[in-house]
Amino acid sequence: MVTDLICKGFFDPYRDWCERAGKLFVGHVKGEEHPLFQIPMVGSCQRVYRHLSIPGIDALERYPSNHFFPRQAFSVASQFGDGRSLVECCGGAGWGASPEDLERYLLWLGRNGMTDFVLHLSQYRLDSAAIRDWPPSQPLHMNWREAYPEVLKRVRRNLLENPLQQPDTLVIAPYRGIMAEYEPEDLLHTNIHNACTYPSSAAGIINRRFMEQIQQLHESGVGYHLTDERTFEESASTADGRTILGNCSYGKVLTADGALLNSRGLAIIEDVKTAGGQAGTIIEAVAKPLLETPVVVLAERDSVALTWKIDQPPENAFLLECRADNGGFIGEFRCFMDDRAEPQGQLRILFADDASGVVVNGCEVAIQRSEEGSVGFVPWSLIVDRNMVYFHCPAGVERPFVWITGDLRVESQTPFKPLPGASVLRTKGPMVLCVKRDPIDSRGGMIEAGYPFLRAPLVAETSMVLTSGIVGLRFCGVSSDAAKVTLDGGDSASGGWVGWIWGPDWTVTHAIPAGAHQLKIELIPSTYNFFGPHHYYGGDWHVLSPGQYDGIKNFADPVDAPATTHVDAWHFKPLELPSHAQVFSEPEK
Repeated sequence: MVTDLICKGFFDPYRDWCERAGKLFVGHVKGEEHPLFQIPMVGSCQRVYRHLSIPGIDALERYPSNHFFPRQAFSVASQFGDGRSLVECCGGAGWGASPEDLERYLLWLGRNGMTDFVLHLSQYRLDSAAIRDWPPSQPLHMNWREAYPEVLKRVRRNLLENPLQQPDTLVIAPYRGIMAEYEPEDLLHTNIHNACTYPSSAAGIINRRFMEQIQQLHESGVGYHLTDERTFEESASTADGRTILGNCSYGKVLTADGALLNSRGLAIIEDVKTAGGQAGTIIEAVAKPLLETPVVVLAERDSVALTWKIDQPPENAFLLECRADNGGFIGEFRCFMDDRAEPQGQLRILFADDASGVVVNGCEVAIQRSEEGSVGFVPWSLIVDRNMVYFHCPAGVERPFVWITGDLRVESQTPFKPLPGASVLRTKGPMVLCVKRDPIDSRGGMIEAGYPFLRAPLVAETSMVLTSGIVGLRFCGVSSDAAKVTLDGGDSASGGWVGWIWGPDWTVTHAIPAGAHQLKIELIPSTYNFFGPHHYYGGDWHVLSPGQYDGIKNFADPVDAPATTHVDAWHFKPLELPSHAQVFSEPEK
């Protein structure tokens, strides 16, 4: 009833208008993540998707989740459409999202049948409100935006070289079985964001068992399409032992535990068996072991220690935390200046918003407008031990983002320590702006060396000597979002190379002859270190709604999160130059 009503009252009028106007009707619906979540929202996406020109899903966050909901849109697109399915993806993946995250996520979606990709959000202008608005804003505002084309190129190449085969297995999902047990109060105890948690009610138990079996199908390498009981009963037929559903033909039909078929559906199953076709349960299908696919790897031959030299320190940044005061905002910071220090240039104050009336230590500072807010220039002569910045922002700005940038370092007055269970460093602070002339120690972490808020690339160089030629090298001990590597000046005529690398492999695949070589690396720090939220108790969380900036527990937080999710401590993602490189000879199987 829910499905029929929403299709008749909502989807049909839109589809009819689009057809008359020569438009494609594309969209996604709330509750798409699994059958239990769909029931109170639209009944069954299996039916709803047939009313769309291109069925779509909204795949938020940074890490691949369950395989069911992209696979369902892919199934309906193949069975009753032209094969196209669309995904709005990576919304709320957080400023800490890296090329590795994007590549992994897009490949997961592509291998589950998604054909059209829409990256969730790219802000025209990144003011303070936009920074918090379900980030990231990609590609424009990511530190690694220059590497973006290379990430997409690699994803396209992977999907073209490993095309998704048309599945030969049809799975009948237990929608009617779950509906028969469903109680409205189940929704009150379900995570309203993506239903990652839901009660262990009678309906919930059937749904959880089904989702576990879908995961088992994936791990067993079984290619499959999905349908629900009603669609199977009304639209499926048989021919020569195969099951026909819309545009698709299947050699095997699997009925999920809990599915309730009427006499028509059961008769189709019997027809398949009588004609010598395959029909059974998911449990039977996943009982066979998965055949292992040979993997081509590079054979390690040696390891080369790397000693990096940083000739020119990058322009550094310091986040100024501000509070409202008398109609404006105040930001205070301490500055420690080495007796030998001679600061270069001027300090800049970057405002994400249109700031006005900027006063530094009692002196008014001229402000210029920029594409991303405002910028003021402050002579070093104004800076003392304890400093105060006062300014105004447009109405509606509650928590402005402000950075001080220039020839500086930032030190914490307490040690940086790893956050348990996360690739994040934590310090209690307070953070102090420093001016030093000591060279940067490239052997340690750049966060601890004074660059926790760094946004600009960290450029370093080294040399290495190879006794014989190699086919590639893998950087080890590196921590960053990505790196641009230049070999021997990048001159291809003399064997040089320029390219982007990122995790998890950090590998340069390039023939390098014996002899001495120069390596330059541009290490790209995590965008999280610049935008935060630095005080979220979990550090760089994998899903970021505006609520993680507010510090109040919400649907995007872990179930066991405290009511107040902000802490006094600061969090940063590590930034470390490679300590050594593994060198490789010819590929081996």
